[in-house]
Amino acid sequence: MLIQLAVDRRSIKDALRIAEAARPYIDVLEIGTSYIKDYGMSCIRTVKAAFPDLTVLADLKTCDEAEYEFRKAFEAGADIATVMGSASFQTVSICCETAKKYSRRAMIDLLECPEERIAWLTALRDAIFCVHISKDSGKTFTGSVVPKVLKSAGVQIAAAGGVTAAQLPTLAQGGIRLAIIGSAIAGAEDVAAAASVLRQAADSADHVLQH
Repeated sequence: MLIQLAVDRRSIKDALRIAEAARPYIDVLEIGTSYIKDYGMSCIRTVKAAFPDLTVLADLKTCDEAEYEFRKAFEAGADIATVMGSASFQTVSICCETAKKYSRRAMIDLLECPEERIAWLTALRDAIFCVHISKDSGKTFTGSVVPKVLKSAGVQIAAAGGVTAAQLPTLAQGGIRLAIIGSAIAGAEDVAAAASVLRQAADSADHVLQH
């Protein structure tokens, strides 16, 4: 299982400090939506310059202006960018096409998407599909979270929304291959230690699945 660290709502200096401490244990570094709103594309350039070998995701949450927003993110150095699954199919499709053009990837955020719409979106097989529980809902992952139509589609699936180390085995068994972690690492007193615990939990979940 891959680990994506989401940093958000902090200074860029803090984001770089957190990322440096967690770097040995993570696979993807997410530049959160609030950073992009606060600092624009410059924050993507800053983070990618600091961590050129790390996969960087720009959480654009694109809803329209697909080609423009994805092009700007990729030109700034992002390796992955996000589009809302609730956007028009044309918008989501253009995001995926733009990602392919730049040899990058699109992540489709499935926040509040009904299963019928998810089934519709699985035609875009090169994308990463993110099962997302809203922060505002106050909920977290319990039991099976991956819609059957998504699990059977053969696509890469991520999970976001208050994910903790204790949840990783269940998420892995449910088909999640990318765990998006925010406060469990970024909000920890010892970022490196917290990231190490998440890394061990992710590796253990993979080991169980293989046996």
